[in-house]
Amino acid sequence: MTDLAGNRSRADAPEAQCILPGKVECLRWVALGKDATEIAAILNISPHTTRDYLKSVHYKLDCVSSAQAVTKAIRLGLLTL
Repeated sequence: MTDLAGNRSRADAPEAQCILPGKVECLRWVALGKDATEIAAILNISPHTTRDYLKSVHYKLDCVSSAQAVTKAIRLGLLTL
């Protein structure tokens, strides 16, 4: 999506386009203070899957921590608090 000046929106950034909604949902719960076990119970997935999703998000956003990934996802428009 572009604005009137032809600039892409942050949600159209390559980093944002390659992250699946379920992985963004895991990151949203991290932003709300939940750990992998709690997120797994909420989303009805295994804690292992939750950790894999978060590792994938870290890699795709080029982040070393969940805090950094949450911050970057907010800046890209993937998360709103």
